[in-house]
Amino acid sequence: MGRTLLHFPGLPPVPASDMPDVLLGPRNEQYKETIVLFEQLLKAKGILVNTFEWLEPEAVEAIEDGSPRPGELVPRLSAPHRINGSVVQ
Repeated sequence: MGRTLLHFPGLPPVPASDMPDVLLGPRNEQYKETIVLFEQLLKAKGILVNTFEWLEPEAVEAIEDGSPRPGELVPRLSAPHRINGSVVQ
């Protein structure tokens, strides 16, 4: 896939060559294990995301806007509080 750009909601395009090999095809056992992990994520009641607003403003905005639309198995959950450093607001 080389420099083919991959598009993910709320993120700038990522060249396929920047992705870990394990995500690009069934070349080894790790790929199968990764697929099983991703399937388990679909069954999760929520996913905890840890980032800094200044580091990934587009991703944070996409999450707040609901851009990465969860599937039916993963309902959108909002954190009850916004955390800034060690202070919960």
